[in-house]
Amino acid sequence: MPCNHQKRHYLFRFTEIFDKLDQEIIWLHAKYRIFFQLFAHSEERIRFLSEKAPGFFRVTQDVLLHDIILSLSRLTDPPITRGKENLSIRTLNKFAKRLDDCTFYSDISSRVEDIVALCKPFRTWRNKRIAHTDLPTVLKYNPDPLPGISRKMIENVLRRLRELFNYIIGHFEDSETAYEHVIYQGDGDTIVFLLERADELKRQEMEHWRSKITENKDKNV
Repeated sequence: MPCNHQKRHYLFRFTEIFDKLDQEIIWLHAKYRIFFQLFAHSEERIRFLSEKAPGFFRVTQDVLLHDIILSLSRLTDPPITRGKENLSIRTLNKFAKRLDDCTFYSDISSRVEDIVALCKPFRTWRNKRIAHTDLPTVLKYNPDPLPGISRKMIENVLRRLRELFNYIIGHFEDSETAYEHVIYQGDGDTIVFLLERADELKRQEMEHWRSKITENKDKNV
């Protein structure tokens, strides 16, 4: 059993790691929110964006999705890789074990294990396609092809992360964080609004010049 000094040290490390992970999860939700607003809002919105700048929005979709997959993979990395410590929920779980609260550790551990299991497809993508380019996978003769990634899978992991972190917050204080409703300035909806506004101004300008042309023709008759 750790002495009081050790307990304070472990609690400090646990809190320090939690705070950093908390910021990562807030930012992850912000990125997914933009991805959803642009590419999962509606078929009509996808068609609209494809008409305006198909190449740009295709690249943006891939970059956002890959970044989300990388974030989920990093969050579930082991505590140590090649002698280097990682900021991950598994590292947080390691320090939870040292807090000498068996119920708290058991609850966190089971939640972390579930999230790690759900992130296995994302980690495979990270290791074979995004962070590294696995040659057999690219040449399509790998007997173990890349798993499919769906929006539902991402949202399920995000929900489990919210539940884990709000469980931890609730353990220490009577509050919770609405990660999925964090407000920030400028997002996917803002981009769509500005594009729609530009479209409307262009339409008004065209109508103005058409009316001018018609007016001049009438004068010359």
